[in-house]
Amino acid sequence: MSARIRLIVAAFAVAASLTYMASQSLPVAPAGVKVNVPFFANDAHDKPVLDVTLADVTILDDKEPPQSALGIRPATELPLRLGVLIGTNGSQSRSEIYRVEVEAASEFLTKVLNGTDDKAFVEKFGFPSATEFLTKEDLRTVKLDVVPYGPSVLYDAIDFACDERMKKDPLQLSRRVLVLVVDGHDNASHADKSKAIASAQEAGAVMFIVSSFDRTGLGDDDLLKEFADQTGGIAFLQLSRKDIPGVFATIKEQIDNMRVLSYVPTGSLRSGQRRSFKLKAASNRKLKLRAPKAFYLNVAAP
Repeated sequence: MSARIRLIVAAFAVAASLTYMASQSLPVAPAGVKVNVPFFANDAHDKPVLDVTLADVTILDDKEPPQSALGIRPATELPLRLGVLIGTNGSQSRSEIYRVEVEAASEFLTKVLNGTDDKAFVEKFGFPSATEFLTKEDLRTVKLDVVPYGPSVLYDAIDFACDERMKKDPLQLSRRVLVLVVDGHDNASHADKSKAIASAQEAGAVMFIVSSFDRTGLGDDDLLKEFADQTGGIAFLQLSRKDIPGVFATIKEQIDNMRVLSYVPTGSLRSGQRRSFKLKAASNRKLKLRAPKAFYLNVAAP
C-alpha cells in the first residue's frame, strides 16, 4: 500500500471515528418516545383534503416504518405559533412589489389568528428586531412600516426566529409556521444556509416563502424553494402585484388545514439526532402530501 493510499485510509478512519464519537455523545432517548411531525394533504388541484387518517399514509422514519403510528391531529386541535419575517435589507428598495407584500402580510396577521391560544411574532431584518409572541389583540398595535436599509441577514433571521422564539415557546404541540417576505439575498449572516434549515427542522417550523422580487428574476429562487421544500412549506416565486392577495389566501388556507402526525420511531434513538422523514400516500388514496424532509429528535434523557 502506497504512502498516499495509507494517508487517505487513515483520514477516512479518523472521520468515521469522529462521527461515531459525536453520535455517542448524544443522550439516549427514552424507550417509546413519541415524535410529532407537521404535514399537509392536498388534492390534485392543491386544495386541502379534509378526511385524512393513518390508513391513508405511509411513514418512513430514517427509511424505516415506525414502531407504531399513534394518530393525526387536525388544525382545530392545534394552537398556532406564527412568525412573520420581513426582510428590510437595502436590496428590497429595487422591488416593485415589496410594499404591497408588506401590506398584505399585515392584513394576513389579522385574519390567520383565530383560536383563543393563537399567537404570532413579527421580525424585521436588515438590522434585526423582533416582537415577542403576541395575541391577536396585541398585534393590532404593531405596525409593519419598513424602510429598506442595511445588509441582508436572511440565515441569521431564520436562526433567531427558530432558536429564540419557536423553540423557547413552552407549548410543544402546535402548528409552527414562519412566513417570510424576502428577496433571497444574504451577504452578512453568521449562520449559513444549512444552519438555517437545521434550526427550522429542529423547531418543527414550516416555512412559507413570499419572494419580494418580481418577474425580473433577480432573486435566488432555488434558495427560497429549498427552504420551503426542506420544511414542508411552499415558495411563491416571480410574483406580480395581482398574485399577492391569492398567495396570502393560499398560505392561510394551508395553515388552517395543517396537521400533526404522531408516532413512535424504531431503532436506536438519541436526543438531538437528525432523522430523515418521508410521507407517502397509501395506494388507495390520491393525495399530494407535503412534510419536512427531516426533523431532530429533541427529548430529554430518562
